[in-house]
Amino acid sequence: MSHTYNQSQLTTFLDQISWRLRLIEAQFALMAQQQGIPHRDPATITPAEFVDLLVRATSGGQVPNPSTAAHPHAASSTPAAAAA
Repeated sequence: MSHTYNQSQLTTFLDQISWRLRLIEAQFALMAQQQGIPHRDPATITPAEFVDLLVRATSGGQVPNPSTAAHPHAASSTPAAAAA
């Protein structure tokens, strides 16, 4: 029993999932704030895989050696580390 979905149905499903995930994330952020737990919105964090692909695309395919090159987004998210 195979069912075929059209683009409109898939878009609707993905919009519903996205909306639910935003609600879950908002609830999690509120609970973290109430408990004094540091929390960063995942939507503001750039995945390392994306950064690596961007580096490859802009450097002619050469990826810097991670042990010798400082990653531009490697800064710590903690306020104490950022102040140091």
